[in-house]
Amino acid sequence: MLNNISKTTLKQLMIDYNFTLNSFEDNLVITEIKNSKDSRFFNNDMIFRLLIYKNHIIISTTKELKDAFLNLFKNSTSSWFFNYKNLKAIDNELLKFGFKISEIKEYFIPKDDSFIKSSNLRSYKALEILDFKGDDRFDEAFAFNKVTPDILGISYIENEEILGMSGVSLDSKYLYQIGINVSSKSRSKNIGTILVSNIKNEVLKLNKVPFYGTSISHLESQKVALKSGFSPEFIEITSIKKAD
Repeated sequence: MLNNISKTTLKQLMIDYNFTLNSFEDNLVITEIKNSKDSRFFNNDMIFRLLIYKNHIIISTTKELKDAFLNLFKNSTSSWFFNYKNLKAIDNELLKFGFKISEIKEYFIPKDDSFIKSSNLRSYKALEILDFKGDDRFDEAFAFNKVTPDILGISYIENEEILGMSGVSLDSKYLYQIGINVSSKSRSKNIGTILVSNIKNEVLKLNKVPFYGTSISHLESQKVALKSGFSPEFIEITSIKKAD
């Protein structure tokens, strides 16, 4: 699976952003937004999402907004795209239609199958995960969403206490997302890296691509990804309806 991870990730991104390999002839690619059952966004009414991938800016938006974003960013480059001027310009256009920027996140995919062995780990299958529903300690590890079901969990237990939990949700056709919670008193024990590196390999055994997303300002979370055998692959901006 490791040899095909980048290709498989690209397959998913082409579904999510409605573009083809021929699109890479241009630095800026603007497509009409399309949601399908295989997309990470299939149950979403957003009117704009933006992808930075291998020096390309790929925008998926509505027919009404395509020309506006083409005029705004036709001379832009991906390297310095996330400056305030560009983000403000995006928000200004979205506000005209009752939307705004929701999140800016960086995503990582595996570069190897390294992991840290530990006797403190316990695995959970899908039905066992339901036992943690309503447990706020693990709100990042498990979403309990029928659309993107939780399929696997691994906890780190010490003295019969769960100090950390990692989970995997079936987010799309090719990419399975990792989430993690570590108790505040245990964040200096490398538990995050132990959990993420192990659950990464469990997903690889399923012949699927595990991916790890975090805020571009969350440096500690990014360090966990890097230490767990991941490397950065793409950055994404998503939109949301503005509250009345």
